[in-house]
Amino acid sequence: MPIQTDDQLPPELVQAGRDGARGLASGRAPMPSAVPAGTIHVVAATDDNYAQHLTVMLMSLFASCRSRPVQVHVLVPPGFTMRGHVEDALKADASRVEFISVADSTVRQLKTSVSLPPSSYYRVLVGEILPPSVRRIVYLDCDLLVRSDLADMWDAPLGNNIAAACPDTGGDAGVVLHVLDLPKTALYFNSGVMLIDLDRWRRENVGQQVIDFAREHPDLLTWGDQCALNWVLRDSWKPLGNEWNVQTPSFGCGVKGDLYFYKPAPPAAMAGRIIHFTGWGRPWNYMSEHPFKPLYQHYLAQTFWRGRRPSDKYPHNMVCKTLKRHAPGLLPYYIRLRRII
Repeated sequence: MPIQTDDQLPPELVQAGRDGARGLASGRAPMPSAVPAGTIHVVAATDDNYAQHLTVMLMSLFASCRSRPVQVHVLVPPGFTMRGHVEDALKADASRVEFISVADSTVRQLKTSVSLPPSSYYRVLVGEILPPSVRRIVYLDCDLLVRSDLADMWDAPLGNNIAAACPDTGGDAGVVLHVLDLPKTALYFNSGVMLIDLDRWRRENVGQQVIDFAREHPDLLTWGDQCALNWVLRDSWKPLGNEWNVQTPSFGCGVKGDLYFYKPAPPAAMAGRIIHFTGWGRPWNYMSEHPFKPLYQHYLAQTFWRGRRPSDKYPHNMVCKTLKRHAPGLLPYYIRLRRII
């Protein structure tokens, strides 16, 4: 399908500007006045609830990427209130971050939940939101740490593929592939880290294909837009090296509904170039034992959110986690007692 020109874009689709409020007649985001040649373009998406993690991710990104200029495009909902706190933490690096307010009526029609807010779909709109001069992007979820310069990933050849990503290590890929009616021999990728050929993405109208699939098949979206992306890009993506998206299952395993981290942590996982806090045991959770919690907290201590009480620090969870760590044999008895009471 042909690329939509500016005058063809739905007027309600994009409202963008560096001030996060000013709409554009063209429907595209403005570019900072001077973007050096060779700039790595990074896209992220957030809402107020995930602004803390976005800030930590961006701090780790700028600390790790020194070989080339980096320009970040952050997609946010109308009324995003945390921009000032993000910029205060980034200090001088804030000048390399562009906030783009997305009029999200299109994606609000799709399947959402507490863990799958409308902002999780913003990445599929990048072809329409970013100007034609941005021809390749790295998409990064908020809940990760960048520990390596992105230049090696940025330079990776895509061949005839639209994107490159890492296989998902969540353990249920086989079930998800079956639900999507994809071959059981196929790979299912995690969409938290993606290298995207934005020219071809636009030519093949990937964003609209993903939205259409999500709208027509909400029952197939085990993991929201990630499932829709896997279906649309099923023959048009290639694997990245796993070090570019080291997910939580690489550090531990689930036992009876709980996560146990390996001790010591596997060297290959500890050497990851991007650490992605998927699933349980995230470093902002109460008593998390994730091996990269100290690094997350190092950055967090320099932000507006330092010293905040973990959202899961409430009496029942405090007792459960304390027993799990210090007296695991008593945990089943405590759970039974609570059921009786």
